[in-house]
Amino acid sequence: LFPRHQTVGWYVYNGDHPLGSSRWGIHFDIQPRFENMTGDIRQFLFRPAVTYQVSPRVLVTAGYAFRNDWLMQEDRRTDRVNEHRLHQQIRFAQGAGSWRLQHRGWVEQ
Repeated sequence: LFPRHQTVGWYVYNGDHPLGSSRWGIHFDIQPRFENMTGDIRQFLFRPAVTYQVSPRVLVTAGYAFRNDWLMQEDRRTDRVNEHRLHQQIRFAQGAGSWRLQHRGWVEQ
């Protein structure tokens, strides 16, 4: 009668790392998702990329995305699916007093 409660641990690391004093950098987005917070992995997302700081307010990114999913049926793993994509991003930053806003456009193929 009642739906079963399921806890999923979704952990995220998202970081931009400039390469020295140049305009170039690397970006990492890593997202493992676990059953019962730390149990078996259900999904894994990994998106490394190269970044270029066009101006102090504009950053562009181009990278690769890998996604691994376990398909579930009645709480059983049935099959694993891998997905490979390319992605691009542009971020615009703007300030208003002590506030900083950031806008992002993201495209995946």
